[in-house]
This record gives sequence, C-alpha cells and structure tokens, in this order.
Amino acid sequence: GGDAVGSVQTMDPSSTRQSRAPAIAAGHTEHVGWRLLWTSIKSQRVGIVIGMLVALGWTLGRIAIPLLVQVGIDRGIDGQESTTKWALLIVLAGCLSAACLGLRRYLAFSNARIIETRMRDRLFAHIQRLHFAFHDANATGDLMSRANTDLQQFQNIITIIPIITGNLVLVVAVAIIMLVVQPLLAVLALVSLPFVNYFGRRFAQELHPSVMGIQRESAEMATVVEETVTGVRVVKGFGAEQVRAAKLAVEADDVHTQSMAASMTRSRYLPAMEIMPNLGLIMVLAYGGHLVLDGQMTIGELVSFNIFVLMLVQPLRMLGIAVANGQRAAAAGERIHEVLSEDPLIVAPERPVALPDCRPRGRVEFRGVSFSYGPEDGVPPTDARPVLHELDLVIDPAESVAVVGPTVSGKSTIANLLPRFYDVDAGGVLLDGVDVRDLRPQELRRSVGLVFEET
Repeated sequence: GGDAVGSVQTMDPSSTRQSRAPAIAAGHTEHVGWRLLWTSIKSQRVGIVIGMLVALGWTLGRIAIPLLVQVGIDRGIDGQESTTKWALLIVLAGCLSAACLGLRRYLAFSNARIIETRMRDRLFAHIQRLHFAFHDANATGDLMSRANTDLQQFQNIITIIPIITGNLVLVVAVAIIMLVVQPLLAVLALVSLPFVNYFGRRFAQELHPSVMGIQRESAEMATVVEETVTGVRVVKGFGAEQVRAAKLAVEADDVHTQSMAASMTRSRYLPAMEIMPNLGLIMVLAYGGHLVLDGQMTIGELVSFNIFVLMLVQPLRMLGIAVANGQRAAAAGERIHEVLSEDPLIVAPERPVALPDCRPRGRVEFRGVSFSYGPEDGVPPTDARPVLHELDLVIDPAESVAVVGPTVSGKSTIANLLPRFYDVDAGGVLLDGVDVRDLRPQELRRSVGLVFEET
C-alpha cells in the first residue's frame, strides 16, 4: 500500500466549508416567474408577433359577421336588395375567420414548442453543470418535475398569447361598435365587464398559492416514485413495499388537498365570470325590444347586438382561463428560475494548468485533507459531521491501495475528492504534483477513472 498518515474521523463542525451552495431555495417573488416568462417570449418575438397579427385577421372576420347580418336583415326587410349577396359575404367572412383560426393555432403551438425546447435544453445543460453537492441536496424527482411539468405550464401560456390578443381586440372593438350604434343599450350590455375584471384579479390572487402547492407536492410525489423505482431491489429485499406505499399515499393526499383547494377557488370565481356577460344579454333583449317597438332601433341592429353580446361570452371566459394559466406559468417560472439561479461551484480556475507530461504518470497525493458533509450536501443538520481530518495519503504510479473501513467512514469520499466532485475543506488533493483545483474539471476527469458500486 501507500503511505497513509492521519485519520478518517469527525472534527469540529465549524470547519465545514461556507462556499458550497445549499439546496434549492424557495421564497422568490412571483415577479421572478413573470420575468423569466417575458425573457422567453422575447426570444421568439418575431413568430409570436406574426401569430398575433393572424389573430387580428380572425377578429376581423368575427366582427364582420354581425355587421353583415345587420345590414342584410335591414335591407332584406325593406326589400331594397336580395339577401343572397349578404349571405355570400357572411360566408366569406366566416372563411377568413376559419383560415386565420387554423393558422393562429399552428403558429401558437409552433412558437410555444420552440420556446419550451430552448428552455428545456438550457435547464438540462445547467443541471449537468451543477456540482455534486447540489444533486445530493435535491431529489431527482423534484428536478424531473421542474424539467417536465413546470415547462409544460410555460408552453401552455405561450400557446394562448395569440388567443388572448384576438379576444382582447374583439372585446374592445365590439364595445366601440355597440357604443356607436346605441350608447345606452351598449352600457347595459357591457356593465358586467368591470365585475369580470374584479373577479379575474381576485381569482388570480387566490389561485396562485394553491397552484404553487400543487406543483410542490407533485414534485415530492415524483421523488417518492423515482426513489422507489430506482431502489426497487432494496425495497423488495427488506420487504418495505407497504412502507413505500404508505409514503406515496401521504404525498398523493397532499396533492389531492392542494388540488381541491385550487378547484374550490375555481368553482367560486369561474361561474361568476361566465354569467356576467349573460346578464348583459338579458338587458339587451329587455331594453332593445322596446327600442325596436318605438322605432329607435332596427331589427337588424337588435340581432347584431345579441350576436355581439354572445360573442363576448367566450372571450371573457378565455380571459379568466388566461389568468389561471398565467398564474401557473408564473409559479412554474419561479421553480425553473430557482434551478437556473444556482451557480456551479466546481468550475475551472481562471488560469488553469496542464498535467505534466511525465513518466510514469498517475501519482496521487492527499496532503492534510479535511472534508465534511453538511446540509448543503443533503445531510440533515443533526447528522452533519466531518469525515476526513488531516488525511495524508500517497499512492505511487502502478501501486494498488485498498481503503478499508466501516460504513460512512469516508471511503467513497476519498474516491470522490480525486476527480473533484467536491472541494476539500482544508489541505489539497494532488495528481502528478498538481492540485486538482488548478486543473480544468474536464481534463482532470478524463485522467481519472472511477467504477461506482452501482455499476
């Protein structure tokens, strides 16, 4: 064996490194999620703007239909013109709306998938660059949830951006047309809009905590599933199936509780947001009928008013859905940002050196190495304890050394410090006389071979 001096033991916890990052920190504000979403949208702004312009074409076709119906009915009743021409124009307006609808959906999903792919690639590459301590402190299931479920929420909100654009323009244009045709009747028809806006804001404020809870609990449930599946041999070997099933049941109940809280919020606000425009339709029929009988309004105008009011129902409902999707996307953005904001701690030095071209190669030296795991490595504070204390170990080229000791005595730690999976608290690890912290991690790990016990 080599020359080994020192010990593999505990030492004062105060020597634990302060530079290593803790587990993913929660508590970012909601604005972080919105900023990440806005940055993603700007990266695909050309395609999104084209989708919004196509949505305006859909809005134009939709608005034209009630206006053509109005003119066709009034002139048909007066006997001035045949209704055939107006019927054909209505068909053309419908075709324009349908064509723009199909193109809008294609562009919406195309833009959303592009942004989702870019964000997934960025997140995956960043996770791979992060240090081992980060992965020790964060469950695989949670990271998988952020890379899949949360990114799906991003994709959903980007998909409906053209829809929101078309619906907003539709609501504004319809309101202006109605005010021009019959101001008082328009006010009666649109009086519900402020209430829809009020319920929408309250809906967003109350839904956000539940949405965050759902995504958090879903990640914890995914972690239980991932740990059970990957460790199924251990689970079966110790007959722990019921234990794991009970743990999964607890997490599933937590997801159910959060989901029911979100459902309760939706059940309170979505019906109110949907019924408000229908109240406007009742007012149009009640007051507009009297205006027609008094000769102050034509039948065509009353029919077009009814169509316009009915056209407002779906856009206003979609705005409520957009608010909910926006909250989910903001919550997802927070969780994605929590990962992206983590900085890799094991990085190349500013002035890296190269391994010497000497023969023989492969001299390993641990010089006064002290190392400890702590909460930043996924170890509970009560269990945190140093495992290496001033360890001196020299292994010459072509020499074989077996490190023997009880469980959690530091055997694997010694192997993990050589390729710099972790940085030491004190001392240094040298390869061919060069401190591993002075080497590029890629070059170092190409020069060191490890065979893990899981292999």
